[in-house]
Amino acid sequence: MRGFQRKPSWILRPGQTRAQTQTRTQTQTQAQAQARARVGLWVVDRAAALALPLLLLAAIHLVTVSGAARDAVASPVQGPTELWDRIDVVLESRVDTNGRVRYEGLLGDPAFVTAWQGLLSVRAGELAGWARAEQLAFWINAYNLATLKLIADHYPIEGRFPLDLVLPDNSILMVPGRWKGNFYPLAGRERSLDAIEHEILRKDFDEPRIHFAIVCASIGCPFLRREAYRGAVIETQLEEQAQRYFASPTGLVWDEKEIKLTQILDWFREDFADLSPDSEIERVQSGGDQGRLLARVARWFPPEAVTALRRKRLDTGWIKYDWSLNEQRRPS
Repeated sequence: MRGFQRKPSWILRPGQTRAQTQTRTQTQTQAQAQARARVGLWVVDRAAALALPLLLLAAIHLVTVSGAARDAVASPVQGPTELWDRIDVVLESRVDTNGRVRYEGLLGDPAFVTAWQGLLSVRAGELAGWARAEQLAFWINAYNLATLKLIADHYPIEGRFPLDLVLPDNSILMVPGRWKGNFYPLAGRERSLDAIEHEILRKDFDEPRIHFAIVCASIGCPFLRREAYRGAVIETQLEEQAQRYFASPTGLVWDEKEIKLTQILDWFREDFADLSPDSEIERVQSGGDQGRLLARVARWFPPEAVTALRRKRLDTGWIKYDWSLNEQRRPS
């Protein structure tokens, strides 16, 4: 037995012509289409009504986050003190007492945006009118903030073959163009980290302690301070940086037979060549470039290391540089 079949709508009823039947069928079809359209519009209206509050909440959130950042950077800094104050806020909240950085969310942090835009707002002519110590502070702070931004732009950092065969996965060395290929509009020109370090800091300021102040986002680097460098106290800050670095195992290690130094002193030994040496250390450790270098940088060593160097000749070596990222431990 066949299943029930619906009677075709075009079959004539008693007293109807084919034309009447077709007209009735078209009228029914149009009515059905209109009904479906009304149902569709109701569904769309209902969905829009439900979505509107969510869209409003999202808009409010964006205004709260990005609006706060816009408000914070609306005006340029009024001199170095205001800029250093802005940078202080970022470093105090993002850097711990061990110099480790909380990179996650940095780019969306209104405090960082405020400091970064303040840094970018300083014009070349304005910077030239600052005291020389403030100019030195500007370029050290610029290097360190630009490095924070570089890492945050690529965070979390992942290893790249074949570098990850010999280097840590979470290293600045995994960032393409890390020092020469990323540029920042500072004091009227696009500048790379490499240009800030070699063409400005090393060339123009003749200050070897910059190597204990600028931080390359690595464990082997000196500690990143939790405050901005300021012209008024930069002499004290640089001395503290040098002493703290050589008091740590990333800067100096020694025992009764051997002393090892950070490779930073090997890479930039010519920057320390004009320092006056410790005459006694120079006499005891004579016979080689590293001995002469020791005599010049020992002024920042712990007293026990200085005593050891003055007592007898020690073998010398270099500490293997740790390129792991100087990040705070992330929750697992």
